[in-house]
Amino acid sequence: MESEPGSKVLGYRGPLVRFEKKPQGRLGNLLFQLHFLRQVSLRTGASYHFPRFQGCTEFGEEPFRLRLGRLRRPGCDELLRGVLDPEDNDGIINLIAACLAGGSDALLPGGLLGDFFFNFAFVSPVDVMRWRVSSAAHRQAIGVHIRGGDFRQWDPSALLPVSYYEEAVHWCLATAPEAEVSIFTDDHSLDTVYELKHRLGTRCRIRPRASALVDLRLLSESQFIVASPSTFAIWAGILGPQSRSIHCREWVERKANQGEYFWRAVASGGSEHYRVAQLV
Repeated sequence: MESEPGSKVLGYRGPLVRFEKKPQGRLGNLLFQLHFLRQVSLRTGASYHFPRFQGCTEFGEEPFRLRLGRLRRPGCDELLRGVLDPEDNDGIINLIAACLAGGSDALLPGGLLGDFFFNFAFVSPVDVMRWRVSSAAHRQAIGVHIRGGDFRQWDPSALLPVSYYEEAVHWCLATAPEAEVSIFTDDHSLDTVYELKHRLGTRCRIRPRASALVDLRLLSESQFIVASPSTFAIWAGILGPQSRSIHCREWVERKANQGEYFWRAVASGGSEHYRVAQLV
């Protein structure tokens, strides 16, 4: 890596790149936003500030707080005057640089998630996120992520059918016939979890409840990740240096047709930083 993103943030001298409001969401959403800030920090040479979150030290993030006076300091609000185009990375970087050159903090809007990943991965995300790759990585295993919880309210169609998970696992087994299969879920009340376990038999096990960080590390060590549409599952695939992700074709194509840039990229196979092996 060329330098540590945010390396000048101690003491908060000079203008910063930061979000106008505290970033929202669970771990996967927070990682997309932290990744964007760190990549911009490297590209512009500026420091950044990201509020503390549970597990932030696992990503080399020191849990410092900005003084209230700094948070109230006027910032450049040009970035809030319209929708940012995830395909215009040069335009966004230039706009941020112009704010910083004027001596103002560059205030970013919220919601810079997956759409702002592919075109802003200037440096390897594994390096940028300071993720320590486990010695157990690359083992022959299939990790299945089934998301429930808030998906029930956010978009019930994101609760993918058991037929997708079963077909995806069998696709993986054709390549790695000896692989063990582990189901990771945030919602052990889902019938899909137990139906899939029943269909796959003794070679499959349901992982017990653990912290999000423990599950993220274990899932990222899998050779194949049968992904839900969750940012958590996506980040496991990003952080697993040899992981290859499988996605639901119906979901991906529907979201791509709706113009969502991240899913358009997934439909095309992803990139070197997020490897999509197959749509099922």
